[in-house]
Amino acid sequence: MVGVWTYPWTLYEEGVDTAFETFTSHGITSVSVATHHHSARILQPRFPDSLFERRPAGCYFAPQAEHFDRTPLSPIQNEIEAVSDPLGEITAVADEYNVRTNGWMVTLHNSRLGATYPSFQIEDAFGTGHEHALCPSHPEVREYFAGVAAELVDRGVDAIELEAAGYPLVFHGHDTVYGHEAQQVLSSDAERRLFSQCFCDACQRQARDFDVDLEQARERTLEIIERSFRDPASQTVPLSALVREESVLTELFEFRAAIIERLIESIATSAGDTTVNVYVRRAEANWPAGRTLDGLAAHADRLTVLCYVADPAVARDRLSAITRRVSLPIDAGVTLDPSIIENESELVSLVDEIRTVIDGRVSVYNHAMLTETQLEWIEQIAT
Repeated sequence: MVGVWTYPWTLYEEGVDTAFETFTSHGITSVSVATHHHSARILQPRFPDSLFERRPAGCYFAPQAEHFDRTPLSPIQNEIEAVSDPLGEITAVADEYNVRTNGWMVTLHNSRLGATYPSFQIEDAFGTGHEHALCPSHPEVREYFAGVAAELVDRGVDAIELEAAGYPLVFHGHDTVYGHEAQQVLSSDAERRLFSQCFCDACQRQARDFDVDLEQARERTLEIIERSFRDPASQTVPLSALVREESVLTELFEFRAAIIERLIESIATSAGDTTVNVYVRRAEANWPAGRTLDGLAAHADRLTVLCYVADPAVARDRLSAITRRVSLPIDAGVTLDPSIIENESELVSLVDEIRTVIDGRVSVYNHAMLTETQLEWIEQIAT
């Protein structure tokens, strides 16, 4: 099975029926549609009248109040033409063409929600809030995404796919002012990851249920970062080594993993019988953000491993490392970014190798950004 990621506005610019005719003619049997997405500015080469499509963070369905009556957060809908509920119409058309529709849900990375509901932003060790990032320690945030999942189920999606289901980095753009991040102090991933740890009021309340001294963890985080402020050339050991050596950091990251597991559990419970599929990149699953394979596997039904690489052996090894760790069905994602995949032959070789490891779906990123030539390549991996 071959799928693509895409955006609702792209489907309407092409014409929803026309788009699905294109999918079926190229052997595409699964479409992952952005349903709840961060802000974006997308270059669409096949649409000369709207080459650059800019969208704020928002959802692409008409929210129903009853799904959010246990949280003060409410989805912000992005309008598309005169369509009141784009996702509902898209899933209906997909059914007519026998194409699976997956609800692609970006979770904790959402600048518009963070700006609208500032009390739910992540807060670093210095007390600075970051509007592009929501903190899942808030039960209200977890309830919100459970409500979004219920909306997708109501529209009849075949699966709910989760992106950014982990504590976000503070060094990330997409704020409401579309700022460009810049810093020249922190020189290691350990420093950036520690700077991105949240110590908000909700984290402090949730930490009481776990064996973690959050205040001590905050003080240790400040010590490491402020050392770099004094001496930008100072060297910080890898984060994995720090965590092994310091019990307070071990406990901090175990706490993070427990909270993300609660988030996935909330979404999975709301999804009911609808498949929940979580995106991961490596077997480590971004543990500094609270994403561990064990935690994801406890509540997800599938994983999509993002293999945005050109070397088939790298993709094979990445997939094999994960299949050895979890018993869940595995899908794979590939990109047609020309800096990675330059031609049809490279794509075919990559996908052929991926299929020696998994028998799940291979999805291509991203239909909205593909040229006509790249669309033809997809037909070759679908046959």
